[in-house]
Amino acid sequence: MAKISDEAIVEGIRLKSDYILKHFYQTRFTAVLKMVTKNKGNETDAEDVFQEGILVLYRKIRNNEYEMLKAFDAYFFVICKRIWLKKLSRLYSKEDLIDTLPENALGVEESLIDDFVTDDILKMGLYQEHFLQLSKQCQELLTLFNKKVPFSKITSIMGFINEAYAKNRKYACKEFLKKRIKKDPLFKKFLENEK
Repeated sequence: MAKISDEAIVEGIRLKSDYILKHFYQTRFTAVLKMVTKNKGNETDAEDVFQEGILVLYRKIRNNEYEMLKAFDAYFFVICKRIWLKKLSRLYSKEDLIDTLPENALGVEESLIDDFVTDDILKMGLYQEHFLQLSKQCQELLTLFNKKVPFSKITSIMGFINEAYAKNRKYACKEFLKKRIKKDPLFKKFLENEK
């Protein structure tokens, strides 16, 4: 398949060119599919995210909110990632997702994130992205803990030897998650924006 420049793709999207949109799908969908399926989604979810991403991108191009100085593929991928994280965040309560983040620590980076994404969605999305990278055991343990399941019951459910071990594992998982979030460049960017 012939390489088409970012400028031509942007103009093709602005003009709703079938050829450009088909080419764009063929060359970019796989990355979105991998991101979604790696994070508890399926191919149908990925197709929905991709279509929503195209609509957001079209709106930004039409309204002259996209500058060619930005890395086009990365820009589109971030749009799709935010859409998927927003959808994931609906599956969990706010309390479950925000537990380990400092109050008011995050802001909105307007150049990367659409108007419809709120601070709470960003917090949940950042948490969820790193939560999904934890081991299945840590995910289950933190989910039970956030649902306020007593440690005696967590010990039984998880098959731990005793409550002390369950508490130690919970602490280790939570600390590991905090470290992952704090190392995320997006988290650091949000903190800079708050200053």
